[in-house]
Amino acid sequence: MPDSLREGHRLLICAPYGRDADSVTKLLAAEGYDLHICPDIGAVAAALNENVGAVLVTEEALTGDLTLLRTAIGAQADWSDVPFILLRAQRTSRTPPGPWMPGRLLDLVTNTVVLERPLGVASLVSAIASAMRARRKQFEMRDRIEELATSENRLRLATAVANIGTWDFDIVANQLRWDERCKAMFGVPADTAISYEAQFLPGLHPDDREPAAAAVTAALDPLGDGQIDIEYRTIGPNDGVERWIAAKGGAIKEDGQVVRLIGTVIDISEQKRAAAA
Repeated sequence: MPDSLREGHRLLICAPYGRDADSVTKLLAAEGYDLHICPDIGAVAAALNENVGAVLVTEEALTGDLTLLRTAIGAQADWSDVPFILLRAQRTSRTPPGPWMPGRLLDLVTNTVVLERPLGVASLVSAIASAMRARRKQFEMRDRIEELATSENRLRLATAVANIGTWDFDIVANQLRWDERCKAMFGVPADTAISYEAQFLPGLHPDDREPAAAAVTAALDPLGDGQIDIEYRTIGPNDGVERWIAAKGGAIKEDGQVVRLIGTVIDISEQKRAAAA
């Protein structure tokens, strides 16, 4: 079976005492899981990878050193959080008092379900199925993150080749972000901190400041189409160079309100000079 089809398919079982491992294995084998028996917590740590969908562990297995498990859990990717199902030991009036072992696991693993023994077959199977579904959701999230990263890399390459600058205006946080090409079109260094009031408006030609601001205001209107399509001149504060810029953008709305403007800029100075000539 290809690795991509085995992702999240394996169930680790760590029940080192009594007949728990045999009983659970016989029960779950019929459910079609790829079962892997771990003799101790160290073996769980060694087997923890992207093929694992969930880990079933008994309370008795937590009496040893958990350092290896802590290291393995900490080494997971940011998107990964393997679910653990902990079977608590049955408590009776004769059970001697002692440390609450589940706490040792809960200190390490945030994604944990604790089941009290004795428990029914249906409860155990349901808990495992739920954990495996949650794990599959993690892989779906990972794939979306990778797709987004690929799309962003392609966009970044395309804009670099075409010498297109990009900008992003977070309205809620009042944060304006320019890439290096956008900053160059305003004649400011690449490490310059950007704001709408301190760089954008002052960086415009005085005759273009009002119409450019009006275009932004119109794009922020929740009843409008949210589009920006304007040309304006910039004047570099350091070099004094006048540049013609074509800016396009669009609004992102949440609950009917504009929360973000994103777009591109292109230096059209050569076209303007050619047209004038």
